[in-house]
Amino acid sequence: MTDRPLPSAPAAWQAPRALFAIREPYPGFHIIREIPGDLGLLLWRGFTEVALWAEAGDKRGDLFTARAYARRLSHLDTLGVLPALDAHLRTLAEILSHATEVAPERVTAACLALSEWASRQGCGHSAMALAQSAALASPMDANAAYMAGLAARKQAEYAVAESWFRRAVSVANRTRNWKAYALTFCGIGNMHIQRGAWPAAKEALLRALRTTRRHRLVGVRGRALHDLFCVAINAGCFDEANRLARAALRAYGRHDPRLPALAHDVACAWMRQGHVGKAVPVLEALVRYTSDAPLRLLFVSSQGRAAGLRGERMAFASAWTDAWAMVHASESTERVPEALVNLARGAAALNDPERASYAAHYARTVAVQRAEAQSQFEAEWVLEAVARADLAAVAADDARDEAGAPPEPGARLVGKFVAVLATSGRH
Repeated sequence: MTDRPLPSAPAAWQAPRALFAIREPYPGFHIIREIPGDLGLLLWRGFTEVALWAEAGDKRGDLFTARAYARRLSHLDTLGVLPALDAHLRTLAEILSHATEVAPERVTAACLALSEWASRQGCGHSAMALAQSAALASPMDANAAYMAGLAARKQAEYAVAESWFRRAVSVANRTRNWKAYALTFCGIGNMHIQRGAWPAAKEALLRALRTTRRHRLVGVRGRALHDLFCVAINAGCFDEANRLARAALRAYGRHDPRLPALAHDVACAWMRQGHVGKAVPVLEALVRYTSDAPLRLLFVSSQGRAAGLRGERMAFASAWTDAWAMVHASESTERVPEALVNLARGAAALNDPERASYAAHYARTVAVQRAEAQSQFEAEWVLEAVARADLAAVAADDARDEAGAPPEPGARLVGKFVAVLATSGRH
């Protein structure tokens, strides 16, 4: 009888490694580029110091000099940064102190708050770097890993996003954080939607939806239903889409920050069904509704598309001017291809080949850079119609005149969205 080898001890669990920003001459380069001056320098220092602090583990006390903390506080006092940022920057400064034990959760919360601020300013790469710092500070926080993936996805850094999402799924499963688990599959689904991979998107979103049902995660269920609504619209399944929209609205309630995005997507779906008049009140309720710059660009461009379909040249010109001002004011290209396709469609409906071609060319260029296949396809379709002198083919895809009222569920949703947006406040 031969001796059998003893079974080896199971390897210690490790979360999958994640990627960081690519195409940078040095870590955090885009923070300095996007946010000039002392504030950008402070954020970059915070980014690099958190990375060192997170990696040092038990040797953190040897990282920084004894006077580093005092000098940083003095710098903050002299600079006088925005009150909304000052507290978070001071939290990050505490890791320089030899006398203070800083809880990783506090560092993570500060980094995420700074990342959110950077995103609102249109500094997407800075937001991505700071979200990654948050995830490094708390390696077993699945939500922080999800936020890092989300920030990367918004920048179309798909390899980076996928690596953070994979890490978030693993950590969430390990820690039984089912909300982060479901949110991450929503993030994966959105990444596939962004790239035009609709079957993969549906698979990820159904997995998210099953998780929300199993663990009664009502708010996250709204997100999954919302994104499945977008998949159904793309497939032309309008009855299913109406059902999903109603379910998403119920799950969101009146105060979810994603509600304006749902209202917009439903209004655009109505335009695709030829019911432009029903979409207009919802789009008007969304004007200047959100502080999120990419969403605001999308809302304005959709108004321009609706104005073009209704033959309202002055309203279209106003939306055109406002949308392009937003595009040129920000380095972020998030939502830009989708928004410019909207403007191209509106211009085509007004038989304006110059504007249709200009917007479609720009949309195609940015869509190629961001690997957004759906927007690239739509932009090229408009350009082909311009080349054939057949802008009517584009306009026909969105009927200018309403062919009767939409199905009753859609008609009820108009009033619901307008009422909810009027009473829920800005997001």
